[in-house]
Parts: sequence; structure tokens; C-alpha cells
Amino acid sequence: MSLTLDASTRFHAPLLCAALLALSQPATAMMRCSFPSQPIAIPNTIDGLYIDFVTGVAATTPRDVPGWDFNPFNYSSSSTNYALAFFVPDPPSSLVGILATGTPGNTAVAQDMRLGSTVEAYPATGFYNRAITRGTNFQTAGVRYLGMRFLNEATGILNYAWVQISSGTGTGADAGFPASIINYCYENSGSWIPVGFTPVGLQSFGID
Repeated sequence: MSLTLDASTRFHAPLLCAALLALSQPATAMMRCSFPSQPIAIPNTIDGLYIDFVTGVAATTPRDVPGWDFNPFNYSSSSTNYALAFFVPDPPSSLVGILATGTPGNTAVAQDMRLGSTVEAYPATGFYNRAITRGTNFQTAGVRYLGMRFLNEATGILNYAWVQISSGTGTGADAGFPASIINYCYENSGSWIPVGFTPVGLQSFGID
């Protein structure tokens, strides 16, 4: 197993999850994880947050995050009230998306992924939605996992990822806020990834 460590990133993982991962992940697994020392706040705005999983860059405008992969935001207006919602970039890849259920398009709902479930090419349920994806399952207070796939600009390969999101007690047009990204992991090789698990080598130490 290969892993790149970022000196600005803190890593933690339960021993049990790490042990299970070691038994289940392919030998070629190349998981990359980012555990910021502080959660990354998702602004309660129409722009929200843009984040590039590969570089770790995050900002509130897309121009400041070239190659961004994930955009959580508040999609509310006079005619819509989606509150916390999610978006992925337009081309170059038509295969990127948020793992969702329902009907593809702006009515699809992001799945609340169970710990230990897998994000993979052919999900057991749902599909990868490229349009605005409603965050209905993330709009009450709690910590949950979202699954998605994105185009890795460094390798040109579709990568599978999970994002751990903390949601707040807001209601109505503010449902799900205040919100933040606690951490995320993706599989650099293009293989599937188990939700919430991190590599064995990360279970017992931190890097500040």
C-alpha cells in the first residue's frame, strides 16, 4: 500500500477500521486522506465551498481552486429551497458525480453512506448525479458520509471518494447549516473505497 503524507494534515483512524481495511482492500490500493486539524467550514451561501481533493486547496470561489472537485453550498432562492446541496464540475468528465438516489437531475438526493459501505463503479443502489444534488439526508444535525467520484487531474483517472460532513440545526432555507467538512479520503488508483476507513499506517499517529 502506498500513501502520500502531507505535513499540514492530521491523520487519525480507529484500529478496528484500519485492520478491516488491511484485510479487504486490494494490494494495489493507494488511498489518500486529508484530516484537517480544524473542520473546513461550508459557507451558508450560494457559492459555498470549492475544494480540490488532490491538492487540498479550498476556497469560496472557483477561480481560486483550479481543478476543483466538490462544491457543497446553500441552494436557496425565491423559487427553490434546497438548503444544503452539492455540486460537481462540468466537463472534462461526464462520469463524475455525487452518489445519489431518485431520478438523475436536480431532484436527486445525496445518499447518507453507511460506515463500511463501498463507493465503487457499480453501486448497489443509486447512481452518480452530475446536476445539483439535494442534501436532504444531510439537513439535520449530525455527522454523515457522502460518496462521490471525481476526475483526478494529476492522473487523468476517475477516483472514488468519501467525504465526512458535519451538519447543523438550521431549518428552512438554512437546513443543514452550519456545516463543515471534517475529512475526506479517495482512492488514487481508481479502485473502490470503503466509507470511513483509513489505511493501517495512519491509525496511531498524527502530523501537525
